[in-house]
Parts: sequence; C-alpha cells; structure tokens
Amino acid sequence: MNRRGGFTLLELMVAVVLTSVVTLLAYATVRGGLDTSERLERHRTTVGAEIVVRAMLFDALRHLPEGGGAAMNDVLFEIENRTNDAGLPSDVVRFLSRGVTSPAGASATWSVSLAPSEEGVRFVAVPVNPGTGAPIDALLVGARGLSARVLVRSGDPAWLDEWDAPGRVPAAVALEFLSERGVPMTPLIVQAALEGVP
Repeated sequence: MNRRGGFTLLELMVAVVLTSVVTLLAYATVRGGLDTSERLERHRTTVGAEIVVRAMLFDALRHLPEGGGAAMNDVLFEIENRTNDAGLPSDVVRFLSRGVTSPAGASATWSVSLAPSEEGVRFVAVPVNPGTGAPIDALLVGARGLSARVLVRSGDPAWLDEWDAPGRVPAAVALEFLSERGVPMTPLIVQAALEGVP
C-alpha cells in the first residue's frame, strides 16, 4: 500500500472543531475580564464621586453663617419634610454656607440645596453673589431618599425632624441617605456652624 502524505477529511474537520472550541473559550474569558473591568471602573467612579459630594456637603454644613440673618429674616437653614410615591422619606434641605469653596469658612456665601431625585440625591450650590464662583451640581447616585434631622442649641439633646427657626442654624445636622429599596446607607452627621455660634 502506498500512502500519500497529507490529512484526511476527518482529521481536518476534527482540527477545525477543536480550534473553534478553543477560540470560543478564549473569547469568553477575555469578554468576561473586560466586563468585570468595566463594572469595576464604573463602581470606582461612582464611589469616588460619592466621596467628593459627601466631603463638599460636610464642609458646607460645618460652615453655616454664624449668628442669624438680617433681623432674623434671612433663611439660613430649613428642612422641608417630604415623602415620595414609594413612601420613602424625601426631605429637602436648604441652607446658606460659607464652606463650599476654599478657604472654608471665609469664602463667599452660597445657597445650598440637597434633594432626592429620580437619578439620586442632588447637591446644588449656587453663589449668592454672581461672579464669585460657578454653580455646583453633583449627585449621590446610589441614594434615592433622604431623612434629615437637627439638634437644637439648648440643653435638650433630642434630634428633631423639623426645624422651625429658619433664621438660626442648628447645633448639628444628621442626614440619612436611603437606597431605592429604603435600605439606610452611611449617614452623615455634622456639627454645624463652627465659626463661633454659641
């Protein structure tokens, strides 16, 4: 018997099938790695943005204007109690601050609002005097609800859900952020108005 060199059709088909299987496994591994990398980068970006927004909010609350408004008529701090359609606390907090930009406590006065939205809890800061800075609009993406409480400047250590003295600033502010399902996230508790409010 005289055999010629080469591959039979069966050997060629087996080689093609094995090559296809190895290629598909390699592609699935690479795609899985890329998907994981994209998810990690998205998570890292979201967490980084949340840290920045929390730091800005922390500084803004620590530097509320001392004393009171002009003849106590200026609204320095207010809480509007709200609940969204899903029954989640959706308080709106508005206040004036001198701690939005550097140097904290000595910067221009800013009007700050913190309110839940469909995208997350939105932090908006606008300078009271135009030209002293660009408005800031930031978002806490994971948070859908907000429950705000304040501590009064008196001997009573009770936290209040309402603030009925808009011309004054509280001693401390506690903000509880809630996920879409109502699960509490890391709260933010701040001693307010460090510039010598008695």
